[in-house]
Amino acid sequence: MADVAVAESRLGAALWRSRPLAALAEAFAAEGDRRILWLPVFFGTGIAFYFTPTFEPPWWLGLAATIATIIPAIVLRHRPALRNAALALAFCAAGLAIMQQARWERGAPMLERRLGPVMVTGRVIDIDLLDRGWRVVIAPDPLPGLAAAEQPRRVRLHIAPTSDELRPGDRLQVKAMLFPVPGQVLPGGRDMQRELYFVGIGGVGYSYGGARRVATQGEVRGEGGWREWLLQLRNEMTRRIAAALPGSTGGVASAVITGKRGTMAEEVKQAFRDSGLSHLLAIAGLHLGLVGGFVFFTVRGGLALIPWVALRYPIKKITAVVTLIVLFCYLMISGAAIPTQRAFVMTGIVFVAVLIDRLRISMRICALAAMVVLVLDPASLVGVSFQMSFGAVVALIAVYEKWGAQMAHLFHRGGFGRKALGYCGAVAVTTVVATIGTEPFAIYHFHHLVLYSPLANVIAVPISAMWTLPWGIHIA
Repeated sequence: MADVAVAESRLGAALWRSRPLAALAEAFAAEGDRRILWLPVFFGTGIAFYFTPTFEPPWWLGLAATIATIIPAIVLRHRPALRNAALALAFCAAGLAIMQQARWERGAPMLERRLGPVMVTGRVIDIDLLDRGWRVVIAPDPLPGLAAAEQPRRVRLHIAPTSDELRPGDRLQVKAMLFPVPGQVLPGGRDMQRELYFVGIGGVGYSYGGARRVATQGEVRGEGGWREWLLQLRNEMTRRIAAALPGSTGGVASAVITGKRGTMAEEVKQAFRDSGLSHLLAIAGLHLGLVGGFVFFTVRGGLALIPWVALRYPIKKITAVVTLIVLFCYLMISGAAIPTQRAFVMTGIVFVAVLIDRLRISMRICALAAMVVLVLDPASLVGVSFQMSFGAVVALIAVYEKWGAQMAHLFHRGGFGRKALGYCGAVAVTTVVATIGTEPFAIYHFHHLVLYSPLANVIAVPISAMWTLPWGIHIA
């Protein structure tokens, strides 16, 4: 009897321990086709694991863990519960491996002490026009007083307005003071050191007097390429916008066209933050959606006016291809920031769906966009752009998947006056949902809460949609 009691006790303990796993397996199985939505979550978990410890993980850890979890996923392919668990771990390990690869490729030595005044020579990588002077990113020649292993790959300088007019690819010479990249001001706040580390900038500073161009891009051979040409195009467009619209007006215009907002006064930037309209300056879904819609309906309407073309060729699909090309050009010209990448992937999938006659915006598109962005730039996971961009989109898709039909029936029926009110109501609902999705991240990163964002967006979004786009195309 004692043996039976012991066996029953062990069986009960095993069942008790298995209940959480069984419940987890049942919940995961209940997701059905939506289980794929968890893949970017697991992938992001692996990336987040890299930033958790206070020491650098061994370089082989992510790769070894990925191999060690893929093999069980293949071996256990006929046992769904174990296979799914192995796949989840494999995506976590792959996220860690991608993050370690990005650190190895992009990481660069950082200045650990003040240096200068020192004469800096090097190649201009990028340049931003400011309200006073310029901010340039330079690939410097070896700096005096630093060992080879301590040389920063790039430095960012604020140069005086008396400097020569520079373009990406030029070589310059400037006397400057260099400093280590500033650390966090508040625990958990913005980490500029981490941001600049993963773009290869190892020091910041300012110039003594103007910078002098010692060679133009045409005189320097063997470097540059299409990236440099693209940067030159962005800077030329920004210069033209600033010439046509001086001051903060040009800064706002260039922000939504080329992604550069250097000439905006700080009080204007703060006004956008306080009103909850900063998203209008970040080239994202609104901007790509407007450009894509404008190009799609304009090109399709133009082709429809040519009977010989409209009756013989699928003009809708041809227009979708043209729109994808235009959106890709806009992505490149705007600097391909994280919100722009996310919006391009999601908008691009919609137009690809037009090509294959399957049109539906769903959470799967958002999951795919998250995977693409994290693979291209895994360090963006811990940045505010990724978190706020996907926080807003996930919240919006979730709400419209659940109550979209009811809201469409409520807001888009009746006469013109009721539809106009319905449009304002839809914008207000969208703003509230997006605010709920992004406000936790805004509070965490900026310690800031916007109270009248819905009212501001009801007024500003239609103006931006109906007025900014046409004039932006005219200026560009």
